[in-house]
Amino acid sequence: MSIHELVPLINSSHFLSAILLYAGPDQILPLMSVLGGILGVLLVFWQRFVRLARRVGQFFMRKLRPAAKK
Repeated sequence: MSIHELVPLINSSHFLSAILLYAGPDQILPLMSVLGGILGVLLVFWQRFVRLARRVGQFFMRKLRPAAKK
């Protein structure tokens, strides 16, 4: 294969996407471990965020109910 045949192949989007999308287990496992850790921390704080949002919502609902009854 000559260099003139390789240049269009290298410039094509298929060749570039094949190189960029290739990932073996040695790249995937550490990435998944990091993402799993981040997701775990977010889930811990998500529960607290939802609890806080409920309390704030209940607080405002109690404040608005007497005004609606007048």
